[in-house]
Amino acid sequence: MAASTVFAFFKPNALATNGYAYGSAVLPASDQVDVSVTRISSGRWASLDSFECDRSSDEVKQRAVSMEEALSGIGTYVGSCVCVAKVSPRSPKAWEYGIVTGYTWVQERLAGELFVCFGDESDSVPFNLNELQDLV
Repeated sequence: MAASTVFAFFKPNALATNGYAYGSAVLPASDQVDVSVTRISSGRWASLDSFECDRSSDEVKQRAVSMEEALSGIGTYVGSCVCVAKVSPRSPKAWEYGIVTGYTWVQERLAGELFVCFGDESDSVPFNLNELQDLV
């Protein structure tokens, strides 16, 4: 079996970020224990300098996601405070503040939704970088 590039979703601090981040690694055909993971510049971390570290190949395999999800950066917003443009019935568009508690990615549509807690209510919000402001 040939080496393959795998994209993965990592927990906070795994790739030198204070939140979730995506990385990529080339997994060799052999059962190598550690592999070099490169942080993907996407989502909240789009402007960070490059970063590389060694992680367990098993961890990379267990956290595998599609390339499209990793490049979108959707998961990097989990746990962060955001400002979202929302439209309520019979109201003008308004900015609301909330905390991202999770997300879903639909590979067939190459799109996803963020689950955001706005104080007393939670809502799913289509992931659109043009209508999302990361606050923390």
